[in-house]
Amino acid sequence: MKKSRFIFAIALSAVALCLLSQVNSVAAAPAYQDEFTDSSLQSFWTFTNPLGTGSYSLTANSGYLRITAPTGVGLSKTSNFNAPRMLQPVTGDFVATTSVSGVFSQTGFRGGLLVWKDTNNYFRLEKYGSNQVLMYGYINGVETYQTGTLPSNYTPLYLKLDRTGTTLNGYWSSDGTTWNLVKQYTVFNPADSLQTGLFTINVGSTVFSADFDYFHVTPASTLSVLPETPLGVVAVVGTMFGAFAVFSYRKAHPKAIVKL
Repeated sequence: MKKSRFIFAIALSAVALCLLSQVNSVAAAPAYQDEFTDSSLQSFWTFTNPLGTGSYSLTANSGYLRITAPTGVGLSKTSNFNAPRMLQPVTGDFVATTSVSGVFSQTGFRGGLLVWKDTNNYFRLEKYGSNQVLMYGYINGVETYQTGTLPSNYTPLYLKLDRTGTTLNGYWSSDGTTWNLVKQYTVFNPADSLQTGLFTINVGSTVFSADFDYFHVTPASTLSVLPETPLGVVAVVGTMFGAFAVFSYRKAHPKAIVKL
């Protein structure tokens, strides 16, 4: 009996290897999690403060990163690139999330997520004013944007940027669970080395601070199913020294992409 189970185990492993050989992995970003509960900044962050008049604090509101911007600092070709921002390197596919709060009493008060290559290629996803959301950026030097009106003045507002290959999606949420698409753009070469993080813009009339509860970057892995026309479902079920194993080949549309 043990011999037959051993033979079956070898056969099962062979099937598994065969099925796994049908899957191509796409490079994904490493995971970074910062809950901003420490009194000092984690080493993967770089604070960019072009004028030297912006600031950040991990103690002004315990458990939050506060980024404070003086008046007159923007993040666009039409204004300037003087807004203070907290960035870290990122490559490959990723999902970046945060929640932002503050007194957004003027439309010039803005804070949110940033993915950055250079001044000709970047995107912001932000809350501005009491109930507005904006996805704004440049693709090869060409300005593009999408605005949206929130149903309420959500505090905090949850934001998410999801980059897969050349596709970048921006989302907002009132609870961090149910996400609403702002806009999808085709941008960035998959091989580009980027930065992502948090920023505060202030084109209002007084000093403004935005508080960020956390910042998470997680891999956005994709699996491509080969061959292009899937053959259906294959299941191998058996007992191997008390273990139960099932391998399946997903039936899907040609050129299916299975997101994890």
